[in-house]
Amino acid sequence: MKHRSFLAIAIVAIAGVAVSTQSSIAAAPAKTKLLWSESFKGSAGAAPSSKIWNTVLGDGSAQNLPGWGNGERELYTKSSLALTGTTTDGLAITASRPPAADQPLCYYGPCDWYSGKIDTSKKVSFQYGLIEARIKMPAGGGTWPAFWMLGTSILAKTSWPNCGEIDIVETQGNNPLNVLGTVHGPGYSGGSAKTDTTYSKTDLSLDYHTYGVLWLPNKISWLLDGKVYFTVTKSDVAPNPWPFNNKFYMILNLAMGGNLGGDIDPTINSTTMNVQWIHYSSVNGQGKVTYN
Repeated sequence: MKHRSFLAIAIVAIAGVAVSTQSSIAAAPAKTKLLWSESFKGSAGAAPSSKIWNTVLGDGSAQNLPGWGNGERELYTKSSLALTGTTTDGLAITASRPPAADQPLCYYGPCDWYSGKIDTSKKVSFQYGLIEARIKMPAGGGTWPAFWMLGTSILAKTSWPNCGEIDIVETQGNNPLNVLGTVHGPGYSGGSAKTDTTYSKTDLSLDYHTYGVLWLPNKISWLLDGKVYFTVTKSDVAPNPWPFNNKFYMILNLAMGGNLGGDIDPTINSTTMNVQWIHYSSVNGQGKVTYN
């Protein structure tokens, strides 16, 4: 029921109609079907399912992207990812300072941080539909958590940003009320990306919120707790290409510092991003999951 009401609100918001959830269902009916979900079930301490998720390792140097191209300070490790064993907290992605006596090397010298990153590349991909995740963001200045997607064409050597990137949500511990939604594409990436920010009434690390996108041919809308706050269409980026009518894979990570994370609070020793679940639904028949 909660999942369906989010969609009803979203479609009404897109149409520009301000009505209650109950009347919105009647005013703008939509047929949804849950096609795929991840609830991160498993024993406490276990890794996310390897049938769905790849564990990304390192500081980006192996990919010729030291700092992942953003000046980030973390080293991604397996030990930073663990199921909590509860349906409430799902997956924990923890950023922590390495022991001083056992600091590995990063591109800038002894690594400041361990953290975690997973993706569904070459395993599960998605095209169109409603994507929502229930997440509690990490606390502390310098944290930069994200739930995002890349076009699968990048796996066939299409360069970024030509492959397309959909940032479903990014937040900043230095701005704990800010929720960012963004697309990067050819001619509108980096500092020229199409982006917008909405604001939570409370610190995002204090409770779970639902972050999502309603992704349709030639149109993407971003949602916070079921309410649309930003929409980008193909015409908005013209005459630049629109690479978002293709398959994409999911990514979850907790970065530290970097060009969006900013200065890291020196008093933080550990902080955690919890992902309770991810839901992927078709909308009026639009939506497809591909298992590789």
